[in-house]
Amino acid sequence: MDVVLTTDALECPEAYPDWCDLGWFQNFRHMTGNVEKHYHDLPEIYLWHEGKAEAIIDGRPVSLNYGVMAYTAAGAQHSYVPTGVHSNTGIMPRIPPGCRRGHLHPQETGESPKPNVPSFRVTPEENSFAAPLELPRHCFARRVACARFADAQTILKRKSESWLGLLVREGQISIRADGHGIEVPANHLFIASQNVALSVLSVVSSEVALVEGWPAGPL
Repeated sequence: MDVVLTTDALECPEAYPDWCDLGWFQNFRHMTGNVEKHYHDLPEIYLWHEGKAEAIIDGRPVSLNYGVMAYTAAGAQHSYVPTGVHSNTGIMPRIPPGCRRGHLHPQETGESPKPNVPSFRVTPEENSFAAPLELPRHCFARRVACARFADAQTILKRKSESWLGLLVREGQISIRADGHGIEVPANHLFIASQNVALSVLSVVSSEVALVEGWPAGPL
């Protein structure tokens, strides 16, 4: 089973299939300006694609540059100050009933959130697209990575171990999923369920972000 979400659907939690833990997989490109200190009721993952920034995540300084992945635990306050134009991808899990959306601020909510799991940063040297790092078990995603691909380059060729999402940040990819063909243009998201045989090729020079969930049942 697989679906393709269009640009407008990426920030709509109700558009994501119920067999997938994702609720938000958003492509932010060529932004300017700082992001104020805030937190979320849900954990969040950032993949950094362009530019540099100095972030504070749960009270600790973190440098952000191409390929860095940052995980912010639910309730962890975070902010960043970029150097010029920057781009990133934001990923969040499905939003449960009663969960607040968007940026939350202690001065407005009157709360002092205390995350029960740590936030962390992973460098691209530790986390390649070909062999993405396995994240801690408390994370909603098992693997997250990004990479740039040349024309007609193989991106992925294997069976999905769990649900798997490919966000085309730039370019276009061609997918064979259990034998049928799908063309996925820029700023669209392909999601496959568990045990789908995938063969993915970049049609033109492309940048792709990957997120993969934890398999159902014991590992």
